[in-house]
Amino acid sequence: MRKLPVGNRIQTKILKKRVKRTFSIHHWLGLLAGIFLLISSITGSVLVFHHEIDHAQFASHSTLEAPAAGLRIDNSIKRILQAYPGSDIRVPELPKGPNQALKYEIRKDGIRKWIFVHPQTGKALATVARADKRLVHVLLDLHYNLLSGTPGKILVLLGGLSLIVLSITGSILYRRSIWKVLSFRQRVSFKSSRSFSPVCTG
Repeated sequence: MRKLPVGNRIQTKILKKRVKRTFSIHHWLGLLAGIFLLISSITGSVLVFHHEIDHAQFASHSTLEAPAAGLRIDNSIKRILQAYPGSDIRVPELPKGPNQALKYEIRKDGIRKWIFVHPQTGKALATVARADKRLVHVLLDLHYNLLSGTPGKILVLLGGLSLIVLSITGSILYRRSIWKVLSFRQRVSFKSSRSFSPVCTG
């Protein structure tokens, strides 16, 4: 086997170092950008389905043993007002069926409490002392505040720059495969430890 000239070997080593450095940058920026997008996606999904998640988590609190004959808010609102003077008292939603309890949300000093009462008699059935600490609320708070204020602007800036550099380094590393991927002529290899590595066809 014929050896390459010294000059060519030096250029090859330099090229390999550049490729390795570019791949390292692409690798770590991809990880950072992926974490950022993953958090936004998960918290955004919770935003869409938070009512359903709450209903599933607190089904034992909101389900009545026997169907109620009707809804009488006046039987419970006076008790709630007397028990929590000066608080912001809300009814997030009315019962959707005769088997569902009436839920009050009590807000004061940043603390949220849920009280489930019988929709007909007004009798207290269950209490969630720190509804603001439930998983859904924590994730929603993260989603709303992740990109707010100066820290949010910095995160958006870093995330945007990461995606730009990620696109540039990806174009450099996989420039020979871009068209094959876009034309669906790229297949995936599962044989090596580098799973999902591109293998050219044809």
